[in-house]
Amino acid sequence: MNRILAFLFLGCMFLTKQVWGVEANAQAPAVFALIHDPAHDHDTLELSRLLQQALGEKALGRADLRRRLSGVGPSQVSEAQAKNLQQHYEQAFLQTYSFEYKQAIRSLQDLQSELDMLPPGPLRWSLFVKSHIALGMAMEGAKNRTGAIQAFAAVLRTRPDMELSRREYSTKTIQLWNLAAKRLDALNRGSLAVDCDPHEAELFLDGVRVGTTPYLGTFAMGRYYLQAKRADGSSAERWVNLGPRPTRLSLRLLKEPELLLDGLHPALLLPAGQKGLPGRWWDWLSRRLGGAKLILVERNCPKTGCEFRLRLVDPISGHSLRHARLTRVSPEQLPATAISLAEYLVDGRPSGRLEPAGRRPEDEPEAGHELSRQNEALVPVLPELEAFADIQPWHQRWWPYAIGSAGLVGLAVAAQFGHARCQDAAEEALTLQGVENNQQLADLYLGLAITGYTLAAASLVTGLVLEWTFESELTEHQLGLHPGPDGSMGITWTTRF
Repeated sequence: MNRILAFLFLGCMFLTKQVWGVEANAQAPAVFALIHDPAHDHDTLELSRLLQQALGEKALGRADLRRRLSGVGPSQVSEAQAKNLQQHYEQAFLQTYSFEYKQAIRSLQDLQSELDMLPPGPLRWSLFVKSHIALGMAMEGAKNRTGAIQAFAAVLRTRPDMELSRREYSTKTIQLWNLAAKRLDALNRGSLAVDCDPHEAELFLDGVRVGTTPYLGTFAMGRYYLQAKRADGSSAERWVNLGPRPTRLSLRLLKEPELLLDGLHPALLLPAGQKGLPGRWWDWLSRRLGGAKLILVERNCPKTGCEFRLRLVDPISGHSLRHARLTRVSPEQLPATAISLAEYLVDGRPSGRLEPAGRRPEDEPEAGHELSRQNEALVPVLPELEAFADIQPWHQRWWPYAIGSAGLVGLAVAAQFGHARCQDAAEEALTLQGVENNQQLADLYLGLAITGYTLAAASLVTGLVLEWTFESELTEHQLGLHPGPDGSMGITWTTRF
């Protein structure tokens, strides 16, 4: 019996170790060296290697790290990914022309979420425009006109002069697009002020160049993707929400680092004089590493002497969770020091070999996903369209007047029936007074019937005039032949009820 209990106990311990081991490995940090010159940063690479060795199974292994980070970098889009995105768009576009509007709306919204994760470039902004136009078409097909114009406005707010081709889109879509363009001025606007270091960078909003920094302008309220870049390759980008209050940004432009996975230890090669990583790198590292934290090792040599700086960084926000400085250490002391560093960075246990961390470093890395969530609850992703909510108010439509006209006709018919009854009663009356009373009632009912018919006709005419006057841009009936994205042709009939 004792042997059986001992066997069960050991089995439980083994399973517990396996479960906790998998969990720990899933969240194990990745150790990276930040270097500026591989020929002169051997100590940084060596300390990173020793730190990885000291962490053991508590850190991502080198082979696992190379596997996760292989392929295209954060500033590129693979051919397979570009092909999948294009196919995703074509499928949603065909769903729109197949009257599968709800499926098309879901597909296009999913596509736009995928586009938000792409680096800024021609592919992203081309599909951004196409997907929003297709979304507007699907919204219109689903009888959500306000949503359709809202989708169009997401493009027009930075491309107000853009026009749709009649060879690619139906007359009804073009008319709705033009209506959205005309009413852009009615949207609430927010001010945007941007400056950067270094100055004189080109500024882009949703892929459209709007000026150079320092910049001051106003745009429709909503969320935009902002990018500032210079000819030397330095850039910065982030999501920005324009709301009722002025938005002011001060950006630090950074150049692209190079990922080195085959040297003494995995490293990020930074351009000379640069500290920190561009914001898109934090997003990319977070996705590739599955949210695992980063341990960054960097050598800094100010005027007072060289030192090592180490940080435990959350790639989701790009902020340091723990940081320490390591000074006055000889190469012979690195192995023992690496153990102390591992204990401090992972478990938070301090060591006498480390300098007090002090305040957060001044060159704190640019934040990643956290920027896109900041104040997102306050400002919608697409512009508010209260100005478009009353595109065709009910009192300018024909059907309320038609309902009123039908009611008046009903009253007129009843009055006419009363007139006939009173006429019959007057003819059958036996006294002169009875004849006169019934004749007066017959005349009264006849007047009411004439008035009812007249008012009914006037009401119907008024409704039709208002309908044609205020909705003339969208009342045409058109039969058209329109090409699809894959070369196929479709027949559409556009009308409005």
